[in-house]
Amino acid sequence: MLGAVLVDGAQPYDWLDEAMEQRIRKLFKRLAWIRPLLRPFGLAPRMSAAQQAECNIDVGRIARARELGPVWDTMIVPTRYVLASGSSFGSKATNRSEFGPALPALSSAIRTSRSAPRCPAATEPS
Repeated sequence: MLGAVLVDGAQPYDWLDEAMEQRIRKLFKRLAWIRPLLRPFGLAPRMSAAQQAECNIDVGRIARARELGPVWDTMIVPTRYVLASGSSFGSKATNRSEFGPALPALSSAIRTSRSAPRCPAATEPS
């Protein structure tokens, strides 16, 4: 592998808490009525609103620093991060702006955790 491009959510960050879990469940429950209409067009998965909410909550659990940290420790290729900015469906701009500051610390940790010849430095978002 020549490098990695990590897109939106591939950085270890503890963003999930009980309040966020409730917001996720509430959002998918609120959208349950339109999901059957979107399924034939491939715009919604064939699962219940509760199942989809749990999938999104699982992503938050997997993205925790204690879960992704060991994966980051094994990365030995140049890395670019692509992070969304602003608000999106189900999140606010303030939620997303919290992720960015975690990257310089992660990049620094990656650079110093390996020998220089073997591991090119990870890069911060541009």
